[in-house]
Amino acid sequence: MSIKKVKLSELKETFVVRIELNREHVEHLRDLIDTGVELEPLLVSFDDMELIDGRHRKAAYTELGITEVPCKFKKFDSNGDKIVAALQANVGGSLPPTPADINHTMQIMLLAGETRKSIIEKVSGVVGFPKKLVQNHLDRVQSDMVKARLRKAVNAVTTEGKTVPEAASEFGVKLETLQRNIAGKVDDGSTNAQQLKSHLSKEYGKLTLICGHNLSKMIRDLKDGVITVSESEDVIRHLKKLTDRFNHYHSEWLKRFGTHLGTVEKAERASVNHARKAQVSLGKRALGRMGL
Repeated sequence: MSIKKVKLSELKETFVVRIELNREHVEHLRDLIDTGVELEPLLVSFDDMELIDGRHRKAAYTELGITEVPCKFKKFDSNGDKIVAALQANVGGSLPPTPADINHTMQIMLLAGETRKSIIEKVSGVVGFPKKLVQNHLDRVQSDMVKARLRKAVNAVTTEGKTVPEAASEFGVKLETLQRNIAGKVDDGSTNAQQLKSHLSKEYGKLTLICGHNLSKMIRDLKDGVITVSESEDVIRHLKKLTDRFNHYHSEWLKRFGTHLGTVEKAERASVNHARKAQVSLGKRALGRMGL
């Protein structure tokens, strides 16, 4: 496996096997780098510069202003193999993936074109998970995907004016299942966009108040001679550093959103096509039984 220095800006990140970065781990790695510790090189796909392992290290390097780092390169036969390698690196690393991360990985493997059978074989063979465990994760993921399509179909009928058959066909759900769910619109605990926006506004409001309170206190302390001008300027620089760090973190989340958005749209198309094929097959068999 060859190792060479690469600019971070040249690395691609078209998939992630963790739902989110762990901030504490990024800060720990940043402290290690800042004190001269050499971290393990990032793992990169030889053919397309895809970052396979090292997103926490990359975030730490970026926050320290380091733009070029050692990377080791490896060839992969498929996107599915890259995802499995990323999962394997996380399982064997200092910050093991959560069950939610594993579910997410199962989903992006399905979206990469891997069959259920190939996922079970690859993840159990390479990562070492028992086949039954992989099957359980896949069951949950595929069930969640069906529920998500059902929610959209219900919404299409209740708010967009589509007929039940139209919505069932568009979102690839069973007609009878949609009919059972139309009347109740059962609340499954999901958070809608308005709730998310309201929650974010409240949290940002709290942060603004906290910053304002601390800066007001600093100005009073400066007037009273409790802190010096130099110390107050250091506080302002620190606030700027925190703001820059937040902006970087926000950019990383936007990248992840773009990745998730693309994979979810792919999943919906694949799931709908699969469901439609199943409905057509059932219809043909029914016609056959009637001699038509």
